[in-house]
Amino acid sequence: YTAELNADYRLLAIDACVYRQDSSEISDGLFAGCTNLSSITIPSGVKSIGGDAFNSCKAITAIVIPDGVTSIFRGSFYGCTALTTVIVPSTVCSIGESGFCECLGLTDVYYGGTEAEWNEIDIGDYNDSLAAVTIHYESGSFVDVSKSAWYYKAVDYAVENKLMNGVGEGKFA
Repeated sequence: YTAELNADYRLLAIDACVYRQDSSEISDGLFAGCTNLSSITIPSGVKSIGGDAFNSCKAITAIVIPDGVTSIFRGSFYGCTALTTVIVPSTVCSIGESGFCECLGLTDVYYGGTEAEWNEIDIGDYNDSLAAVTIHYESGSFVDVSKSAWYYKAVDYAVENKLMNGVGEGKFA
């Protein structure tokens, strides 16, 4: 990884990052303006993503928000113009104002809950990028396959896209 700091030791540029395992939050503005940051691994212990944490990180194309995150604060991903895909866990309760504003390339959000649960998330104003995307919900529409089964995601995809339906007793139509 490469990093560039200014005279005040503020991070100016970094191309990739694996965030500390022991942190429960990504601090406000931590990576703001790091236009070369193209990937980041957020550890499972993180509970919140601070305001403007990734503001104007124009090289990030995908972000996986781990289970356990409950809050995405104001402007967290504002201006991440290359961002195309976001994975949001069902633990998220709020997305702050402008959390995903000006994410012009965003096309898909994969949400770990149902559509009804998504609609319960407190989404602040100016998240227009979220209104223009395809949101893929965990279907939860069948009980034939355990979520721990190795083929669960394939079956979930098939059900979500109406390629087949579970009819009970491990049978599909």
